Amino acid sequence: MRVVALVSAAMLFGCLTLAAEPQKDLPGWTNTRWGMSVEQLRKIHPEMTIGEDYMGFTAGRLPDVSVGDTKLSVYLQFKDVGGQAKQGQQPLPQSEWKLGRVELVADKSACYKLAETLTAKYGQPAHSEPTFHLWVLPTTTVRLVVSLVSAHEDKCIVIYHPTDKSDSL
Repeated sequence: MRVVALVSAAMLFGCLTLAAEPQKDLPGWTNTRWGMSVEQLRKIHPEMTIGEDYMGFTAGRLPDVSVGDTKLSVYLQFKDVGGQAKQGQQPLPQSEWKLGRVELVADKSACYKLAETLTAKYGQPAHSEPTFHLWVLPTTTVRLVVSLVSAHEDKCIVIYHPTDKSDSL
C-alpha cells in the first residue's frame, strides 16, 4: 500500500492536491530515477513484478493506484525491451534493462479528469488537442493520450519519459 500512496501522490498528483504553481520538474518518486535497473527498482519497489503491459509487451508492473474514483494500472517500460525494442533487435538480458518510461493506464472516461489534474499540477500543456496533451519539463515529459488498444477499446494513458535533449517536440 505504501507504493500506491507514493506513486499517486508524488509522481502523478503531488499529495492529491492542486498545486498553486506548476511544478518545475518531477523529482522522481521514492528515489526512482530514469535509467535504473530492475535490481535497483526492486530494492525500492519489492512488489514489482515482470509481466506484460496492456498491449502484451514485456514490462514491469506495480500495483494499481487509485486517484479519487479513477483506477490506474502502472507499467514500467524499459529501454530497448518489449514495446520499446527496435524491430529485429536481439532481446537484452534482464540485468541490462534500464527504466525508460512509466505508463499509467485508465478507462477512456478518465481522461478529462486526469487532464484537469495534470494541468493544475504542471500548468498549461505545451501542446493540447482533444485526445492529446503534452507537458515538457526539464528532465521528464508527460503525455496524456487517448489510445485505441483494440478494435473495441480506447484507453486513457499518462506517459512519463525522459525529456529529449532537443528543442523539438
